[in-house]
Amino acid sequence: MAGMCKEKGAGSLPHFNSLAQQHMGKFSLELHGDAFAMVNSALPSFVGDFDPHAYIDWELKVEAEFDKYELCEHQMILAAASALTEHAFVKWKSICRHNNIPQTWTFFKMHFRDAYIPAYYVDHLLTKLQKLKQGSRTVKQYYHDFKICVLFGGLDECM
Repeated sequence: MAGMCKEKGAGSLPHFNSLAQQHMGKFSLELHGDAFAMVNSALPSFVGDFDPHAYIDWELKVEAEFDKYELCEHQMILAAASALTEHAFVKWKSICRHNNIPQTWTFFKMHFRDAYIPAYYVDHLLTKLQKLKQGSRTVKQYYHDFKICVLFGGLDECM
């Protein structure tokens, strides 16, 4: 089955960025099929500039790519980590160094949201959500803005 993974010994990653692999320690995987390689090559890189909008765009693109394949949590983390460059890669090394290696994609996102989406931007998104109107935009455009405000504004669906 493409995209399936199971734990294995060190060095068993045939399709993985070696820079990210050396900081993964606990995440050595045996990968079946080419799904991981296809996802890994399709992901946009993230430099880690302190631009919340750039991080949000990157995360949404990565999520959209993950939705195309059946990947386990470890594969999603590996693929996303391999797309990190410059400051974002330094941040990833720092997370790994402090033994806070995320075990799930959700925790990975939490670490990076904390680093790249400052409190003032969360407040901006919540204010934008309160004033959000469709106006002349399509439903798809309106829903996209709504989704960004809810997801990155720190709200749960029930709120």
